[in-house]
Amino acid sequence: MNTADIFIMLGMNIIFFIGGMVAFAFIGGKTAFNYLIVKMSRGKKVLIFAKNEYGWKSYTAKKDQQTLKWKYDKQEVTTKVEEDSVYKYMVVDSVFINTKTITETLKLNKGELIPPDFDMQTFNHILIRALTKPNAEGTDDLKKMLGIIIVGVVLVLLVCINIYFKIGNITGGATGGVI
Repeated sequence: MNTADIFIMLGMNIIFFIGGMVAFAFIGGKTAFNYLIVKMSRGKKVLIFAKNEYGWKSYTAKKDQQTLKWKYDKQEVTTKVEEDSVYKYMVVDSVFINTKTITETLKLNKGELIPPDFDMQTFNHILIRALTKPNAEGTDDLKKMLGIIIVGVVLVLLVCINIYFKIGNITGGATGGVI
């Protein structure tokens, strides 16, 4: 294995890593990235679910003793954390906040795990719900979407193999014949 092979493999790994991140962003959305940020912070951050006029939206906040510091509408906000208002959401700390009273967290009643109007399925199974929702016209969008994804993956694979062979031909053909 020569230096060109190492650079080719490194380049392909970077391409697939970026492709995976784009797919993750497309499928998971901002809530998935916020969850990963909180998970990787190892307890230094908290996942916030803020309720506004249009529904629930996720944010991340830094812990600072009994307060949380986070940004809402591009403004720095400090929210006071009350006792028993921090909950677990998929093993990370999370709080629920109403944006009308943004300086305080929502405290749930005894026995409640989430606020009554919080749609847990939206944040856990948004892709599954979107793909399996029945269509009124009777067309099967799930099959169409899976077909498009499979064709896209095959095209990306063919382009990557083509780039691999072209780089092999440019570097002298040492890597062009073997994958």
